[in-house]
Amino acid sequence: MKRLFASLLLITILFSSCRTKGDSAPIELPKENVELHVWNLFDDTDVLKGPIQAFESAHPNIKVVYKKFVDVEEYEKFLINEMAQGEGPDIFAIKNTWVDKHLKKIAPLPVGQTQTPMNEQIFEDTFFSLASDDLIRDHQIYAIPLYVDTLGMFYNKSVFRDNVPNTDKPAKTWKEIMKQSAQITKKNNSLERFSLSGISAGRIDNIRRGMDILSLMMLQNNIEFWNTAGDRLVYSRQRRIDPETKDSFFPFEESIKLFTSFANPRFKNYTWSESMTARDKELQELRPFLEGKVSMIFGYSYLYEELLKVREQLLSKGVSVIPISDIQTQEVPQMNNFAETGKRDALAQYFPLTVSRNSLDTAEAWELLLFLSNKENVKHYSEVTKKPSSRKDLVEEQMLDPLYGTFARQASYAKSFPKTDILDESHYTKAFGNIVTESLKNKKEIGALVQISEESLACQKAKEDNPGESEKDCF
Repeated sequence: MKRLFASLLLITILFSSCRTKGDSAPIELPKENVELHVWNLFDDTDVLKGPIQAFESAHPNIKVVYKKFVDVEEYEKFLINEMAQGEGPDIFAIKNTWVDKHLKKIAPLPVGQTQTPMNEQIFEDTFFSLASDDLIRDHQIYAIPLYVDTLGMFYNKSVFRDNVPNTDKPAKTWKEIMKQSAQITKKNNSLERFSLSGISAGRIDNIRRGMDILSLMMLQNNIEFWNTAGDRLVYSRQRRIDPETKDSFFPFEESIKLFTSFANPRFKNYTWSESMTARDKELQELRPFLEGKVSMIFGYSYLYEELLKVREQLLSKGVSVIPISDIQTQEVPQMNNFAETGKRDALAQYFPLTVSRNSLDTAEAWELLLFLSNKENVKHYSEVTKKPSSRKDLVEEQMLDPLYGTFARQASYAKSFPKTDILDESHYTKAFGNIVTESLKNKKEIGALVQISEESLACQKAKEDNPGESEKDCF
């Protein structure tokens, strides 16, 4: 009997240890000497040092090795190469628009196999809706966000007070921004063409967030780039109805027209030229903003700290700069009045953390991510980095901040740019950047340029679908 009992016990242990990855079995026995390598973007080691040490104390068998990267493009290339060789980290950061592109490199959350409860419903209840849209595929969770940043507007309060009647802040819609920009702008015969510019917009080549501003406008115009099957581009033929005028229009063309109008001398709201950043091409629009020569610029939440640093650098060189109190933030303009349409859109950009399929310790890696994303640790993270929280239960307090509250408010209605993973982002940037550059020359109609961009992207897709058949440069 004892031998039979021992045999049955051995069979039970063997069967319990052979569960498939899809089973919902909790970790029963901790592994020994687990080392989790974390690759992250932008955040210094000290940002997550406290939470990581707390996790290691609670899990003495686990050591976390953290590595910071700062160049997104180089980081992605290095990550792809390392993972292709079966190497790389256990945990790594991805851009919010990269999930589909790198889906096969990710080990989704093993529901039921972590000590901290997490599933699709808990995720949706905890994080903002865009995180579910971006990071969940077929009911599986592929990444966890610690923050959700959005493109916001930075403006000079004194310029508005002195130049725009009855207000000291930017308007809520793009149409009103165009009017305010015209009111503020003061033209002259200088190299820049302006002694005072209303807004930094309209060009891609000398505005840090030029493509982001254009992307925001496209997002707000509900543009769809590909058909449902993902085999045909449709944005050049897509039509919409203006909710105010009830007129039919081509939203992609209108986005280009609106964006470039700020840099086109043919329009009343012309306010930005090629020479606006000629005196400091590295800082681009930051320097004229800090010198009080442009009243509105765009950036993500971390731009505020950068503006303060650049301001000190300029002061040390004897450059006259605006008071810190004049630097204010506001939510981005909308295509139509929110009070009338009930619709708002903001452009999101964030880098959630995920687990590599190459990892030998996926359950432990996900346990660390769930720990880092709990309420206490996300609050700590937001306080240290000033980045907007990814959690719904922390946003109300952040909304009260006079500067960073803008980005916390936008997180609740932000969306990621809907380009899908059919082509790499760089190809869209080339195609749409070419439209902007050529349209400012006023030699071709925007409709024709849009058609050319669509042909270029279709060419690139055909080239990638049939590798080796063509060496043609599609752009």
